[in-house]
Amino acid sequence: MTFQWISPSKIKIQLSPQDLKNMDISFQTLSCESRQTKSFLLLLLAQAKSLAGFDATGGRLLVEVYEEEAAQGALAVYFTIVSKTPKRLKSKPLRSPCEAMVCAFDTLDNVIDACVKLFPICCHRIYKSALYQYQSNYYLVVYKLCADDTFIHAFLNEYGAFPANQAALLPFLEEHARVVIGQNAIDKLAYYLS
Repeated sequence: MTFQWISPSKIKIQLSPQDLKNMDISFQTLSCESRQTKSFLLLLLAQAKSLAGFDATGGRLLVEVYEEEAAQGALAVYFTIVSKTPKRLKSKPLRSPCEAMVCAFDTLDNVIDACVKLFPICCHRIYKSALYQYQSNYYLVVYKLCADDTFIHAFLNEYGAFPANQAALLPFLEEHARVVIGQNAIDKLAYYLS
């Protein structure tokens, strides 16, 4: 049995006919479903780690087995580390939060009332929020986690109003308005003023 590094993530294990006889395995008996094949490959992987320093821990592994034509009955087994990142099964891709939703309020009391009542119902639906003041009005900026969520919009509409041209309003507020609470405005108002 010989080990040959092909690349930092790939190793070739050359097995002679005598090695295969000692392990009681042949190219014809190899099968993905066979317990004997799995044990054989795990043994090779363990030997590659102990004798050659090939460590595939935490990675996805590609296994290739070829019958060597030059030496009849010999096998070449290639182990390739495909990825060292954990495989994410059954999880949805991360979505970025939707665009900012800006609600205008006449008084600070209306903002506080809305935030205190909104927080226990919808804190898990809000990515982030901020509060601005421009002239005598207050503007609550809310980033929802789900773009399809209409509940927050309907709820805030009971306490304030949504000005037209939402896309241009946020950059205007960031440049010209006074920042009252820069981050987690709904959380902070609900926590301190409820």
